[in-house]
Amino acid sequence: MSSSLNGTTGGHKQTDRQLLKSKIDKLDYKYVVLGNGLKALLVSDPTYTAIKDTPDTGDGSESSGLSDNSDSDLTDVSSCDEKDEPIEPNLIRRSKRRRTNNNEKLAGIAIVVGTGSFADPKEIHGLAHLCEHVITMGSEEFPEENSLDDYLTSRGGYQNAHTEYEYTMYEVEVHRKHFYGALKRLAHCFIHPLLRSESIDREIKPVDTEFVSALNDDDVRLEQIYNGLANEGHPFHTFPWGNALSLKTIPEQNGTPTQKYVKDFIGKHYTSDNIHIVIQSQEPIATLEGWVTELFTPVKSSATNNEIKDSKQVDIKFGKPFDNNPNFNKLYFVEPINETDQISLYWCLPPVAKHYMTSPLHYLGNIVGHEGKGSLISCLRKENLALELVSGIDESGFSSNKYSSVFQIGIKLTDLGNKNIDKVVEYVFEYINLLQRVGPQEWFFDEMKRMERNAFDWQEEQPALNYVKKLAGSWNHLPIEYVLCGNKYFEYDKELIQSYLNLLTPNTASFVRLRTNILKDQKDVRTEKWFGTKYSVNEVPPKWLSFKSYATNHFQFPTPNPFIATDFEMKELSAGTPPLYPTKVLNNKRAKLWYKPDNKFKRPKAIIKLHLISPYFADSVESAIKMDLFVEILNQSLSEEVYDASLAGLYWSLSQTIAGLVLTVRGFNHKLNVLLNCILNKMIGFEVEDKVFHDVKKHLSKEYHNSFIDANNLNQSLRLTILNQRFFNSVDRRDVLNSIDKQSLKAFVSKYFSNFYIDALIQGNLTQEESIVLISEIEKRLGLDTKSDELEEPKLTTAQIPVGDGFCRVVSLSPTNRNSAITNYYQLLPANIRLQCMLSVLSSVTEEPCFNILRTKEGLGYYVSATEYDTYGISGFGLTVVSSGNEFDCTFVDQRIENFIQQMVEIITNMDSQKFKDHINSIITAKKVPDLKLNDEFTRNWNEISSFNYCFDRIQKEIKCLEKITFNEFKEWSCNEILRNNSGTKRKLSIQIVGYGKKSLAECLTFDGKTLDLKSDSNEEQSVEVDDSEQRFKKFRLTYLKPKNIDEKHNFINDIVKYKKGLTVYPVHKVVE
Repeated sequence: MSSSLNGTTGGHKQTDRQLLKSKIDKLDYKYVVLGNGLKALLVSDPTYTAIKDTPDTGDGSESSGLSDNSDSDLTDVSSCDEKDEPIEPNLIRRSKRRRTNNNEKLAGIAIVVGTGSFADPKEIHGLAHLCEHVITMGSEEFPEENSLDDYLTSRGGYQNAHTEYEYTMYEVEVHRKHFYGALKRLAHCFIHPLLRSESIDREIKPVDTEFVSALNDDDVRLEQIYNGLANEGHPFHTFPWGNALSLKTIPEQNGTPTQKYVKDFIGKHYTSDNIHIVIQSQEPIATLEGWVTELFTPVKSSATNNEIKDSKQVDIKFGKPFDNNPNFNKLYFVEPINETDQISLYWCLPPVAKHYMTSPLHYLGNIVGHEGKGSLISCLRKENLALELVSGIDESGFSSNKYSSVFQIGIKLTDLGNKNIDKVVEYVFEYINLLQRVGPQEWFFDEMKRMERNAFDWQEEQPALNYVKKLAGSWNHLPIEYVLCGNKYFEYDKELIQSYLNLLTPNTASFVRLRTNILKDQKDVRTEKWFGTKYSVNEVPPKWLSFKSYATNHFQFPTPNPFIATDFEMKELSAGTPPLYPTKVLNNKRAKLWYKPDNKFKRPKAIIKLHLISPYFADSVESAIKMDLFVEILNQSLSEEVYDASLAGLYWSLSQTIAGLVLTVRGFNHKLNVLLNCILNKMIGFEVEDKVFHDVKKHLSKEYHNSFIDANNLNQSLRLTILNQRFFNSVDRRDVLNSIDKQSLKAFVSKYFSNFYIDALIQGNLTQEESIVLISEIEKRLGLDTKSDELEEPKLTTAQIPVGDGFCRVVSLSPTNRNSAITNYYQLLPANIRLQCMLSVLSSVTEEPCFNILRTKEGLGYYVSATEYDTYGISGFGLTVVSSGNEFDCTFVDQRIENFIQQMVEIITNMDSQKFKDHINSIITAKKVPDLKLNDEFTRNWNEISSFNYCFDRIQKEIKCLEKITFNEFKEWSCNEILRNNSGTKRKLSIQIVGYGKKSLAECLTFDGKTLDLKSDSNEEQSVEVDDSEQRFKKFRLTYLKPKNIDEKHNFINDIVKYKKGLTVYPVHKVVE
């Protein structure tokens, strides 16, 4: 199908373009070009039946438009909050509403400026990134610095932005009633941004904090090495992140204020002919077109900005960034932050943007990265040389841009692979040689095209923000006609694909070895300028360059995919009114099946989840580790057999909850049972070879390490470790992992599956009868004895934090991490729905002041958040700040959080009742936003099953509670019971991960009286690879800290295990009433 996009003449340039649409796409589209050259794609969702209403203009006035439609039916509304997951800033939706319609959806805006980090002047790296931050900090029409943020967050909205090499994208999500007001305020940021010097200086700090947060990202660090190696003068030769040094110190030393660079950059690049926007809302196309024309026509075009263009600017045509560059075809040894052992090969190839009809590098990525029988990774795994392989290009500006395409083959090695690296590289080129000799295969191209077409034809609806971002991103490299469908392999071009394939040769590749302690024997160790990454440059071994094409028996071309669906028929529903919620259709002592047919989304897809619950799970850290090993080994053993399923639109996963193992399969229902049977066969006949066990165990050790060196992950996991007896963090798991052998693993698996039961949920295009038969067959295959005694439901409990101020302060396990992560958690009472609703209002009310005071005014850190908790039935409230350890110590940040809480008492006390109603209404509105796809509804229902609450109508109960909360009641509760804590019942636990900053370490002592500094030998040793596994694990045990000047009233934990033993445990509590 196609959609006609004829432009109008009133204020527009004439357009006549056709968009390729999915056959089930119900949205309306229109492409327009304004008189100033600004391009817009308008998306109208006609599924909302509207009556007259008055959209909020955001400036105190109202304009005529569409109105809310009241509807008391709350069927299929969504709340997809994960159990006990922190709420990210700005994710609570708020808007002023008088009436609601349960089919009202949020609106989305994506604005793309066609300029990114490639345009950074050499004098000020990171300028495009800084401009992304500051342009929304006030305009002539709305001069307040956080005017846009205030408007959005008080109305349930959200904004974000990101900078790429070739573009900068701004995104906004807001309720449709406030869409015009949000669009107006955002437009004025591009018409007359204020760009005040003090705002720019203040925003450099968050940019610098982002940079510091990226210091532990090995992908970013490696990318920056290549940025530095690119040809001098090429746009690729840049530092796109920017930091305080590049954005403030260096420009000031050169005598040019940062503000001048910002104004010149925005004046030159933020012009109408360099901008395209995509918007989606439930207003008609004509209304959206009128708004865009009114609000964006004043954006200046480049013709009116000649006075601020650099008269010396010339149009330089650059080639590829590594043309004739002797530094590219080398072997680089790079010291990583994460524990890893891998080899990567990179080729800098010609750009592929103009080849979107064939997508030659997507073809090559699919064939090189194939995991089926006879593939490259299959061979490497069988010979115990590698665990994982990825190949191709992604959508990042580093991989694909107007100058080049960087094609990668990345391989995670085993110990044997590390020792036989020549063999690994030989196999890579042996496989590539096979592909070059055989040549592109049209049937394989057509098969990929067929699978992409199935996915496109039966695509599920996305939230408006996600959709406009996707379309706006596609528009960067595709003609408008193809932005809806993307690259779908339209035209097979054998010669084109072969030409790119022939470029994958050893003497044009760049090789990278990323391995812990790889530089210990290297003499010429270099340090990358910005991230401090240590690396060495070596000549490529001659034998690698001399691999030649020869016949091989190791590999074969993929065979046709057996998982591609061909039956898309929708099943007939049973007579009668479909149930609103899942119903229990099978209930015996060892299996419970909850089932709900799909009467809403109408896609030939289904989702099946099985919760396999055993009393032997998570009764110790050893059993938790054994389940991790079991899952990882199954993933490895299944990869070759079910890889084709992932290509054909089927997805599967094995994961664990605090109560058991979860098996998930979803996708086109036609072949879903085939996939499920493959997985069950491996589970039933579980076997593991010694070498596989060893390699997976080593891999798991690295995964544990890479989890706990992230300060935010460690912060959250330590809180749960203290609160729950069945939660074991990755530090503890890695510490014990070495003691687990293959025999104990097999014994655990056998014991686990000798005594368990199934809690299952099936939704989608499967009948009730088919679902019951499916679960009954699974019972038989897994050997469940339905006549045996019924097992008890797992007891999910939470420890009670003692009255007073408790602290758990540990040093970060990553010596490169300069940021500290502090979460102050305040434990309350056993939860009920009403209490959780009160907490959601408190989080909503706290969100904007938290951002404005702690982040913007006090400058404590880039990331701040207010969160309500439901920790296995026990309610809580928390505030998190991630701050620079060079500027602040943890005691200071904790004090500022406590001071902010007291400020909140004053803010709430002085709040007017209408503001309070706005918060209530916005939360209710968010809960009434309909599910857009099957997985939304399924996830909400599954959360109730996996938590053993089974309260499927929770949303409706929450809405009723919210509607009854009065302002006086909330004020009394929040100020006197929660925030002031004058009653002596305050239960505080502050989790503090201390970063390696000057101030954060200076105030700390270990419990045996030692100090830590930035050059601490003990912590540098933590990333050293040694042969003795037991000694190696010891280096990563937690180091507990306390302040040098400790307050006697404060209790600092020096051993979590001992501390937990003294805690009282709440009884099992379910949040259902």
